Order: sequence, then structure tokens, then C-alpha cells
Amino acid sequence: MLNIFLFSFLKQKWLFQTIKDLEQISGKAQLDALDSNDEFKEKAKAIIAIRDQHYKDEVSALKKHDDYRKEFLGNVSHELKTPIFNVQGYLHSLIDGGIDDKNVNEYYLRKASDSLDRLISIVEDLESISEVEDPHYEPNYRIFSLHDLIFSVVDTCQLQAKEKNIELNISSSADDGIFVRADREKIRQVLTNLIINSIKYGHQNGQTIIKSKVLNEKVLVQVSDNGIGIDKEHLARLFERFYRVDRSRSREIGGTGLGLAIVKHIIEAHSQSISVSSDLNVGTTFSFTLEYSKN
Repeated sequence: MLNIFLFSFLKQKWLFQTIKDLEQISGKAQLDALDSNDEFKEKAKAIIAIRDQHYKDEVSALKKHDDYRKEFLGNVSHELKTPIFNVQGYLHSLIDGGIDDKNVNEYYLRKASDSLDRLISIVEDLESISEVEDPHYEPNYRIFSLHDLIFSVVDTCQLQAKEKNIELNISSSADDGIFVRADREKIRQVLTNLIINSIKYGHQNGQTIIKSKVLNEKVLVQVSDNGIGIDKEHLARLFERFYRVDRSRSREIGGTGLGLAIVKHIIEAHSQSISVSSDLNVGTTFSFTLEYSKN
């Protein structure tokens, strides 16, 4: 972002200086009167047109940033209000006498605890997206076994998968393992997010398949499920912050609405790409690349 502003500043400075030089040479009045120097006048007009367009582009960019800021703050406020008000309601009920009722006090405390967990999750995701969106953020590169990481993540997701009787399968085209150069903990975050998503939106008794294969100098990783799928109209916006295909269903299932945005930023910070394909009631596949290492 700093580089963009610096470039914009230098470009603007150059335009102003060029126009100033032209005016010093001829003066505005002379520009209009110089019929004998049409080429000079045309160049001056072209530079002024560039300056005017630059102003328009700058105003448009500032408006876009301001609209994004307002939308982002509105979304954050909306996401935080629900768990905060829930905790407030449960605690007030306990203070008003519910604490003495053994039939409700434990229930209210558990509900308050769940809301606090959600609040903590939102704050942690806000910290994560703030970190990976920072223009100075650099992945902590190291070479590691992708297979080992996938097995580790799958192991931590097994409990949630068993609740819906979803089978987690690992498939690879390399018998001797695949090594990648990346930030191990950030890629763990990517895999965890995608696998948990596949479980949340997967069908009961379904399956999730995690595939990996070497493709030229890169490794292609895919997380596929046979769940509810996503309508085509939503795919282009799926990686936007707080974007939800079905808000009521998403909040019922859980999640902050920031997970896929974080995933996208992590992959792009590695100078790699991520994409999604999906069909309603068929399933969804997320695909991303990593830098291949021959170890």
C-alpha cells in the first residue's frame, strides 16, 4: 500500500512540474495564441488531460476505500454485537436470580461460555487478517513435508468429522512424500480452515478428500467434499471478508466470516494462487498451490 501511495505522489509531482514548466515557457495566454505551434499545444493539452484523469482516479480510489472502511466497520460491529449481547443477557439473568435456580444456572453459564468462545474467535480472526493484510507481512519460509502437515491437521479435525460421520481421506500422487517451501504454521491455518469448512457444510455420512500432487515447479493441493455445494453466483465473492452465502445458516453452524479471506491472503502472500469450484448438492473443491522443494 505504501508503494502505491508513493508512486501516486511521484506521478502527481511530475505532472505538476511538467505543467508548471510549460506555463513558464509560454504562459496560458500564449498557449491559446500560439497558432504556429500546434504540436506544443497538443502536448500541453494531453498532459493536462492526464492530470485531470489522475485526479478523477484518485477521488474514485479514495471513495472506494472509504466505502470499504464503512462496510468493514459495520460488519465487525454486527459480528461482535451478537455474542456480546448474548453474554450480557445470560449474566443479567443469573444476577436477577437465575444463579439460585439449579435448573437454569448451569445452562446459562454454558451459553455465556459459548458466546465468549465465539467472541474470542472473532477477535483472533481479526488479528489474523490484520497481520496478513499488512504490506510488510512476510511468510516465515521453511522447507517441510506437506504430507506430515496434512496428517497432523486431519488428526486434529477427526473429532468434528466424527460428529457428522464424515470420512477424511488423504490422497497423494507421490509415494515418497512431497516437500514444500512455505510458512508451515500459516499453511496449517489454511488447511485447517478448508477442512473444517468442508465438515461444516458437508452432508451427514459424507467425505472430504485432501489431494496433493507435484505440478511443474509447484504443488497443487485440493480439499474436496460432497456437501451442499455453492451456487455459481456466490463463487466470485466467496473470499471477501464477512461474505456469507447464507447468513442464517452460517451463524447457526458457526464461524466468523473471515476464514476464507484469511486463507486467500495467506496464499497470495506466498505468491501463489487459490480458487474454488462448486456445484449445488454435489460438492465443493478448494485448490491452491505451494512452492515445490526437492528437499
